[in-house]
Amino acid sequence: MAANGGVGVLLSSKAYSAISLIKPYGSRVLTMSFDGNPRLTAITVYSPTEAAPAEEAEDFHNTLRQAMNDVPAHHLLMTFGDMNARLGKENDDDPRWYFHDRTNRNGGLLRDTALECNMEITNTRFKKRIGCAESVFLPR
Repeated sequence: MAANGGVGVLLSSKAYSAISLIKPYGSRVLTMSFDGNPRLTAITVYSPTEAAPAEEAEDFHNTLRQAMNDVPAHHLLMTFGDMNARLGKENDDDPRWYFHDRTNRNGGLLRDTALECNMEITNTRFKKRIGCAESVFLPR
């Protein structure tokens, strides 16, 4: 049986010593705040895949929204991780670049979460070479 959930981070000793708060939100969302000026809060996530029931994906995004809403307004906020989302153009007027032709369920949930939390999905801002658009590891 495959693993279900779980997130982690790899930090330098300097970054580790700057942590002021670590707060898990279940097994798929982890929030870390760092001392500094300005203060930084990083949220790392592992979203359910498209094979997961819709309710599980919606619960994940509700948890992510709660974690984002708990971050004080004066903190810089970054969210990163495996969103298991595919984003396609919303309409013909959309100026951003997309690798995928259509948006999957997780992509729609991600768009909704970003909109509700006033976040920007940044990987749609930069065109990538086809060979660099996705991570693929093949056996030797």
